[in-house]
Amino acid sequence: MMTIFQFFNRKAEGDQVLGTVVYIILVLLFFIGMFYYVSLQRNGAAASEDFYAKEISKVINFAHPGDQIVFDVQTPTEIAAKSGIKDSKEIFNFDNTNKQVCVKLSAGIRSCYSYFNNVNISDWKINYGVPKNMLIINIAGGKNAA
Repeated sequence: MMTIFQFFNRKAEGDQVLGTVVYIILVLLFFIGMFYYVSLQRNGAAASEDFYAKEISKVINFAHPGDQIVFDVQTPTEIAAKSGIKDSKEIFNFDNTNKQVCVKLSAGIRSCYSYFNNVNISDWKINYGVPKNMLIINIAGGKNAA
């Protein structure tokens, strides 16, 4: 026959096991998250996405309709190729409706920054070649541009 003290001790052991299992699951989730973050930072994709999105939006803010902007994008195209992204339309994305420049160099999230100049990106392409890969952006007038 089981006494009342033995019953409560058994319940306490079950709570301790449950607490340990929950703790192990939380630690595993933490380390998986840290591994994912470190793997994104390892090849410099996150920092380069942020840098190029900011720089392109800064230059677009000073552009006028009819301008052609040329960027050296050798480094970001190499990072994107290492991450398995080969399509130039996926690496750089220009959204004229929201006036945003988005750069994606790895699987996952992309970095987007807004520009405030009243212009549209009419055409853009990446010239892969010698000596470097170049992003060529053609600027057109915006909706309300004079």
